Amino acid sequence: MCHYITATLPARADFKAAEAIFKCHGFGFAENDNPNLSSQLEKGDRQFLTAGKYCDCGTSLGSYRVDARPAVSKRELDQLRRKGWSEAKINRWLEEKAAASEKDRRGARPELAGTDRELVRWFAMMDELFQSGAADRVGILLHDYSGSVASEKISLSATETHSLAESTPLVLGELAEDLLCVFTK
Repeated sequence: MCHYITATLPARADFKAAEAIFKCHGFGFAENDNPNLSSQLEKGDRQFLTAGKYCDCGTSLGSYRVDARPAVSKRELDQLRRKGWSEAKINRWLEEKAAASEKDRRGARPELAGTDRELVRWFAMMDELFQSGAADRVGILLHDYSGSVASEKISLSATETHSLAESTPLVLGELAEDLLCVFTK
């Protein structure tokens, strides 16, 4: 249905300072308490949706993955079927959508990830979080929600830890869905 990015912060973080930093960089900071996700995080970690008023559909996070394909939800397919679309027409539409997405992806070369404004903004925000002492660790999760953000069943595929100082924005550009990418000082 919609992509949302969730940031996770440790219990010892300064949440007021973190909120100010997130907002200064143009991100939202709405606390979310998804029990399913909480059970897969470090004890005491808190979750924050970073979208602001809207969803994160069209985000640069994950857009540099070679295997990234345009997301089509079951709901979207069901709507097309209710409109009377045949399976052949739906398949043609999916092929056209994939071809257009591939064309866009060819224009978004990985070596340009360091100039992608959104990815650079994420890195600047995390750097400020760490420099200010508001947090010493932040997790980033991209998930395509099919229901409520508070009750969605999320199954993390893995958790990767990266030192922010030794990483580049391409790490976020190649972020896989449902992979918790944790950055440290």
